[in-house]
Amino acid sequence: MIRKVLIIIFFLVCYRFSFADDTVKVMNDGYDFVTINSSPDGFGISVLNVYKDGTSIFTLDEDLRIEEVSFADLKGIGEKSAIILSYTGGAHCCFIMYIGEIDNGSFVLTDTISWGDSMFEPKDLNNDGKMELVGSYVGFAYEFTSFAGSQFPILIYGYKNGRMEMVNEDFKKFVYEDIEEFKREMLSAYPDYDCPEKEDEYRVSSAGELQSFLAAIVFDYASINEASKGYDLIDEYYKCSNKEKFKELLRNTYNLK
Repeated sequence: MIRKVLIIIFFLVCYRFSFADDTVKVMNDGYDFVTINSSPDGFGISVLNVYKDGTSIFTLDEDLRIEEVSFADLKGIGEKSAIILSYTGGAHCCFIMYIGEIDNGSFVLTDTISWGDSMFEPKDLNNDGKMELVGSYVGFAYEFTSFAGSQFPILIYGYKNGRMEMVNEDFKKFVYEDIEEFKREMLSAYPDYDCPEKEDEYRVSSAGELQSFLAAIVFDYASINEASKGYDLIDEYYKCSNKEKFKELLRNTYNLK
């Protein structure tokens, strides 16, 4: 099954390269993708140019380090889009993905996805020839407990309505699997838990870690328009006095409705 992760090995469909050197070039469908990194031994800033017959038709220069470029058929039409993964630097942040394609001899960016800490795995989840990008939602990091104790539900992007968007609802099987795995881990880890007396103690308590599991489950259910099932589970399992405040946070701050 697909499991939430924060660092995923890239299983790229067509071609994969990373920018460990100061200059890297790769060709795809007659176009050269060339990146120059200003400091290969440090974080550095990358500039990506796309060339056709030696002439630059596109430049990406946004004070980011380009970590990797890959090519995959995201539309299922036999044409590969470019997937450009960049990194802003900093702890627990931030991978930004640019998706682009050739259009009448020009290269254009069509979508941007902010992954946060999560990377992605391209997978054809329903064997229709169209690749989905599978990663994790990392918005709950540090919200209820430490980063290590935080839980990260599945996040699936796919080409739909003319653009890349979250398509969890179209792949309920994988979301249900994620929910069941969270439930198993949660019930195994927290057959019992303590409710702190003070609000500021929850983050370092077993109740805070339990909240992280429950929040991930609510996110999964909400992503397939079944949020009420997640809140029913909170009512069943979470007994601390801040339960209503917890649910309000998920509904109003995270818009899990």
